[in-house]
Amino acid sequence: MNYMVTRNRVNDVDRLFDSFFNWNEAPKTAASRVPAVDITESEKGYEIVAELPGFSEEELDLQVKDNLLTITAEKMEKAEKKDEADEVRYLKRERSVKSFKRSFYLPKDATNESIEAVFKNGLLSLSIAKKEEAKPMAIKVKTK
Repeated sequence: MNYMVTRNRVNDVDRLFDSFFNWNEAPKTAASRVPAVDITESEKGYEIVAELPGFSEEELDLQVKDNLLTITAEKMEKAEKKDEADEVRYLKRERSVKSFKRSFYLPKDATNESIEAVFKNGLLSLSIAKKEEAKPMAIKVKTK
């Protein structure tokens, strides 16, 4: 089944004007940014891959509670000074705080105990195994 996504042109124009006239403020969408994810399923389990550019492994927090997987990250950017006498003054600041929180309900056949997380080159890959009883089982047919 195909779905059409329509855009509201009035909102597009509003965002354009906001970007020109509110240059001291970060864009409204900056606070609500969440990482793009791909979620796949196989016979063995599920995989979630999230794009997290600019974050390090230490800035990530992964939690599972009541079958809800939550990915949280927070980073504070600081102004770079060449030396102590050099004062930095921002003209526009959108990167001061990077943070997000994104949650996913795990399927009933997912095992919460064996989630593996790998973070490399800005990509977080989560592998979630399926419970044994949920995996397809081959039944051998016998002849009599």
